[in-house]
Amino acid sequence: MLSDGTVRGTFHYVTGYTGFSGSVEEQSGYYFPFKLGAEVSGETMTLKKNGVPAKEGIPFDPEIVFRVTAGDTFEVLVDDTPIVTFGFAEATFEPAAKAKRARSRKS
Repeated sequence: MLSDGTVRGTFHYVTGYTGFSGSVEEQSGYYFPFKLGAEVSGETMTLKKNGVPAKEGIPFDPEIVFRVTAGDTFEVLVDDTPIVTFGFAEATFEPAAKAKRARSRKS
């Protein structure tokens, strides 16, 4: 990640990640974990995805995981103060692996 929040690198498609959500629909995708610096603290956080609040007024937690796609931006606000905006336009997203089909056996 660059100092301006630009994220570069390769994201690998993940399946079955229950640590992100109990919702099956959100247990596959591309995930970006990060930790805010020790100098950042507060009571509440707001997370904005592509400029729209995704979660508002949640308890402060310096360790966050975002589920991202190419072109997304995520802004982190602590106690209504903007802290960082991550941009993923310059990241590479590997395609999801195709499920292997079971081969039939002929007797």
